[in-house]
Amino acid sequence: MAHRVVYAHFNGSLSASIDINHDNGLKDDNRPSNLLKSDPTDNLKHAHRYGLKDQYGQKNPAHKLTDNEVAQIRLAYQRGGYTMAALARRFSVAFQTISEIVRGFSRPKQGGPIASHDLRHNACEKDPATGRFLKRVREFPR
Repeated sequence: MAHRVVYAHFNGSLSASIDINHDNGLKDDNRPSNLLKSDPTDNLKHAHRYGLKDQYGQKNPAHKLTDNEVAQIRLAYQRGGYTMAALARRFSVAFQTISEIVRGFSRPKQGGPIASHDLRHNACEKDPATGRFLKRVREFPR
């Protein structure tokens, strides 16, 4: 609240709906030149821009998979032998969640290899005589 008092002292009173931002992102720097009046939307954008509010990956309260599990999923799928459906069952998430993680559409900041090409047949063996894919699929160990 000190930043609000400093701003009000130099610029006049404030309504409760007005936020005060620290321009340089340092919460303890209450110099009048560092304090900016903003609305809640601008305040949130400022916090994301300066990294003050980071809710990516497992820092997000709605996460279902840890960053380590995301890396395990990508690595297991990239090495082959596991279908997206088998990984979805193993990690108790939807098939679509695995698909988005493997292709890098979801959780792009987390580790593990992201598929750069179509890997749908990595989990299947190919019959050398006919060239057809076999239906045998390894299950993920529990």
